[in-house]
Order: sequence, then C-alpha cells, then structure tokens
Amino acid sequence: MSLSRLRWHKHVLWALCVTYPAALLAQTATPEAAAPDDPEKRKEEAKLRFQRGLELVQNESWDAALAEFLASRKLFPTRVALKNAALSLRQLKRYVEALAMYNELLTTFGANIPAEERKTIDDAVAQLKQAVGEVQVNSDQPGSTVVIDGQQQPGVTPMAPIGVNAGTHTVRIAKEGYEAFEAQVLVA
Repeated sequence: MSLSRLRWHKHVLWALCVTYPAALLAQTATPEAAAPDDPEKRKEEAKLRFQRGLELVQNESWDAALAEFLASRKLFPTRVALKNAALSLRQLKRYVEALAMYNELLTTFGANIPAEERKTIDDAVAQLKQAVGEVQVNSDQPGSTVVIDGQQQPGVTPMAPIGVNAGTHTVRIAKEGYEAFEAQVLVA
C-alpha cells in the first residue's frame, strides 16, 4: 500500500472514529427506532454494531462495514452511523446511494453538525454530484416497467428521472403485449 493511500486510510479511520462516543451519548433516538421494551439495550447493540463496522473498515471490508453501520443506524440513529454508512457506500462506488445518504445526514442532523465536519460533508456531496447523473425514461406506453443494469426500477412509466452513476448503462423498457426496447446509454 502506498504511503499516500495509507495516509488516506488513516484519515478515513480518524473521521469514522473521532466523533462516535460523544455523538452516541448526545443523540436521541427517533420515536420509530425506540424499542418498546428496552431502549438502552437497543442503544448498546447499536454501539456494538457500530464498533464492529469500524473494525471492518480497518480491513477495508466496506460491504460488511456498511451492513454494520446500517444496522447500528436502524437500532439507534446517530449522525456518525449515517455518515459512516455514506462513506462506506462511497468506497463501494455506490455513488447515487452515497449521495442520498449524505443528503439524509444533512436533512436529519444538519443543525447539529460541527462546521469542520459540515465542510467535509459538503465537499463529499459536491464530488459525488460530479460522479452521478440521471436517466430520464420516456415511453409512448404508460405503465411500462423500466430495468436499468438488470435492476427493475420502482414504479412504472411515466416516472421521475432515475439517479445512476456516471458511465454506460443498459436500459430496458417493457410492457406486456408490446415488444421490449433496450438501449445502452452513456451518462456523464
């Protein structure tokens, strides 16, 4: 591993670790996340899942780390669990999802984010916006299903633009009783 990459990984790990203990104590759970039986157990489980995520980050196991951060967030929503899930998505090159997660972070915790951390998040959002685009699907047959890169999109046509990573994508539009249409599109 190169020295610059090692420094970057140390910076990422620092960003993941630095605010967690205080943030976990300072955050309050949203009503839908509160356990009817024992909120303290949920909070403790969230902390364990978060720490497991941090360990996985050290091994660059981004998929597994993401799963732990999302589990922690579901049990007891915190700013750092959401931020680390966004960072994990970014490392996995799932830019559309990372951008959505950062936007959720800003919407949910924006007033409580320190200025330096806010700048880091704003910079990440700006970089991600350059790495994503949208596919606008138009069909002369309303009610058509849309599949992009093998993933069926929710809903049917007409639909809102669909966020995708920049690059080439296979788009398929189909409706029962009609011939399907498929094309490669380049999103920049």
